[in-house]
Amino acid sequence: MTSRILTLARYSFVLFLVLLWYLQSELGQDPVVDDWVLLGLATSTGLFALSNKTFFHVLYFNYLVIWFSVGTINYVIVRLIWDGWDADIITYNRLYALFLVVYSGATSVFTRRLDASQIAPITYVGMDLRFATRVCIVMIVVAAALLLPAVGWTGVFGGEITNENRFDVQVSPLVPRLMLAFPLLACILAYRFARREVGGVAVAAFVFVAFYLMTVFGVRFGFFQTVVTGVVFLVASAQVRLLRAYRATIVALLSAMFVLQLVVPILRNVDDTTSSEVEQLTTLTSFLRSFAGEHRDAAASLVILSESEKRAIADNYVASVVLPIVPSPVLAPFGIDKAQAMEGGAAYFMQRAYNVEYGAIRIGGIAETYLYLGCFGVVLAALVNAYAASRIDRVIHQREPKSFAAVAFAAYGSVWVLYFPASQSNMLLGGFAGFVVMYYALVGVRRLLPT
Repeated sequence: MTSRILTLARYSFVLFLVLLWYLQSELGQDPVVDDWVLLGLATSTGLFALSNKTFFHVLYFNYLVIWFSVGTINYVIVRLIWDGWDADIITYNRLYALFLVVYSGATSVFTRRLDASQIAPITYVGMDLRFATRVCIVMIVVAAALLLPAVGWTGVFGGEITNENRFDVQVSPLVPRLMLAFPLLACILAYRFARREVGGVAVAAFVFVAFYLMTVFGVRFGFFQTVVTGVVFLVASAQVRLLRAYRATIVALLSAMFVLQLVVPILRNVDDTTSSEVEQLTTLTSFLRSFAGEHRDAAASLVILSESEKRAIADNYVASVVLPIVPSPVLAPFGIDKAQAMEGGAAYFMQRAYNVEYGAIRIGGIAETYLYLGCFGVVLAALVNAYAASRIDRVIHQREPKSFAAVAFAAYGSVWVLYFPASQSNMLLGGFAGFVVMYYALVGVRRLLPT
């Protein structure tokens, strides 16, 4: 029975494809897939079925297909409620299907020698976890002291933050850096909880504080990072027993995170002037236009952006990916304006194309690499994703020795692989680089202090 449930879970993406087919047949006026897209979906599914079912490969493939399905549904809904808006969904879905085929085939090769049934525990820590816990708590307290006066104690939940004003709020640039303490502390508490060094109350308090501080500003990605990092860390450190013991709590947490995806966009759209039935309907369906909206906007970018804008995005792509991880003082002597380089990314061109005053409009990594190098860029991106996913699986399924650092990096790195379909080029590497720097900074500082 358990094996059957596990098999069904591995192919849960099929349910979303069925949902897409049903909603398209009921609501859609134009086709959203063609024979090439169907061939790509069938081929990638076949490659997945034949592949070694390593943990992260299964998770990521399901995520990719679910993202495709929900994003295409998003397109269908927006086409119904936004007169005059257009997008080339067929072309973009072909590119997405190409990505899926290359990713599935490459990952099958990269993970073929891994033992998917083998997950070893952590054998080496290399960090003073008590010291790191205290420092992370201090970082979180400082972040809260800087954030809450700016956004208010109730923030998006009390109507103080909406889509109309949230980009006007001035928040210290230190806050995002300090918030990196949350995913690291998730790893530390998961490890210490498994060893009975901290209790359930401490973990519950951490989850509550993480949920509150990382969503009060109307942003969901931070809490997503923390939850995914914690869950992947538990799996990678061979704590499946712990996951089973607390499966009801974990299901509740993941369900809360899913509900959060629905509620926060609605809260951001509510204001005192929302009175007409059309405005109320638009508000209530905002979550459908928000979740996987990058897929929809990627299809729109193929139509909305001019050829000169596409060339400008291609010329600036590498700089927008790499420069965010280089400190500004290093770039200044070379006359490189980091902020200007970052604003050359596709998200900012789409912001101007949509005539949106604040907030970049992401189109995801697949569309960005297509604008950079065409179909070859999509193939290259799929190969890089396959390699990254296989490296994460290699850490998860490796035999001893296994270090805390490797598992923590793999767990947090999984967030950024999952982020790729929705990514913004100038945010793709910065978070992970900051996490690694913070980790080794904590290790280095502790070694310099007296024992």
